[in-house]
Amino acid sequence: MAVSANAATFTWNSSVVGELVGISDFTSERATIDTSVMGADTFRKFVPGKKNSTFTVQCYLKHADHMAATKILTDYASGDARAFVLDFADGKASGTAFVTSFGLGAEQDGASTLSISCQVVTDITFTTSGA
Repeated sequence: MAVSANAATFTWNSSVVGELVGISDFTSERATIDTSVMGADTFRKFVPGKKNSTFTVQCYLKHADHMAATKILTDYASGDARAFVLDFADGKASGTAFVTSFGLGAEQDGASTLSISCQVVTDITFTTSGA
């Protein structure tokens, strides 16, 4: 089942920041630890190591979303990790992260946008709804 991005939103610390324009660089990887014994093992042996997850979201920023964006900037300055939710029409991704970078953009007669990059500090939970 594919997850639809229609009407997707980004929530930070229980406040909806805005409707998603896009998600990029959503990666999660696990390090590997080589446990091979030199000269004794025919094949290298590995065990799983620590995980690392990051993502960047771009949101349309409406005037009503102003306070949520301000909270993100405050958390960026303090380095505090907060709960996040990427809410799609038929599923969610959630966890806890801290902001590593942000950017604001606007074009004349265009929508204002907010770009937020995050370092995830917990497991990411994926849930789906519907069939």
